[in-house]
Amino acid sequence: SVLLFLASFVTRFYRLTHPNGVVFDEIHYGRFASLYLRNTFYFDQHPPLGKLMVAGAASAVGYNGKFEFPKIGSEYDASVPIFAFRFFPALCGSLLAPVVYSILRQMKLSQQICIIG
Repeated sequence: SVLLFLASFVTRFYRLTHPNGVVFDEIHYGRFASLYLRNTFYFDQHPPLGKLMVAGAASAVGYNGKFEFPKIGSEYDASVPIFAFRFFPALCGSLLAPVVYSILRQMKLSQQICIIG
């Protein structure tokens, strides 16, 4: 389970800051996190935890929420902490692999199936 976590961690954090532009979900998560940081009201039909985690990580490194996230592929300016924006989603993805492995092991499935799962 530890090796599985390390493998998933390395694959998710390798070149985490590449590309240096807005990618698909960052349009939503980045924009909403920026609105949180500027104390601007907005309506979102989805629960806020993920966006709050992204906003918290960005705030912890001094991001002020001024970048607008205009469209996919837009180049980030120097004020945007790309690593902080992508940290929590990458960390949660890294933790998902060993959690699924553990659940499958508790279901008494073979180790090979659990690793693939």
